[in-house]
Amino acid sequence: MMDAALQQRVLTALRKSPWLFGSIFDFKMEERDRIILQGTVASYFLKQVAQETLRTIEGIPEIQNEVCVMKKG
Repeated sequence: MMDAALQQRVLTALRKSPWLFGSIFDFKMEERDRIILQGTVASYFLKQVAQETLRTIEGIPEIQNEVCVMKKG
């Protein structure tokens, strides 16, 4: 389980990114060594932006990016 301080840092980082405005994410910590990021974005670029945003946060050793890309059309 993720501690409250780390959870708040993750939420803040995702919300502060102008690239990710309007995107909805869910995340959980698994076995204290990996965060699983889920959600939906409009492009593969934004999927990578979300992952790299979390990479800047101290206390997250590994990120499992399960974000889905919704193709338009």
